[in-house]
Amino acid sequence: MDDLAIFWAEMGEQQEFVTVETLHREAVEYLVQRELREIVALGDPPLRVISKVRSNRAVQLPMVRQAAGRIVAQFRDHFEAANGMAF
Repeated sequence: MDDLAIFWAEMGEQQEFVTVETLHREAVEYLVQRELREIVALGDPPLRVISKVRSNRAVQLPMVRQAAGRIVAQFRDHFEAANGMAF
């Protein structure tokens, strides 16, 4: 598949992210995907996120927001470098 890109980022060592419970990881994924949809739409050609995830009560937690912010920043840096652009 030439047109499939997978981006993976470390979420941290906090217990909430390394257990079998998925609430916190899904909250991070939701926040990240919400931001990535806006970023990748600016690429040439525009890209789309093809995953579905729902918001949950953990999206308001500071540690979840911080983890999502770090991941989005990492992706933005990579995306800008790959597309020769800056946001």
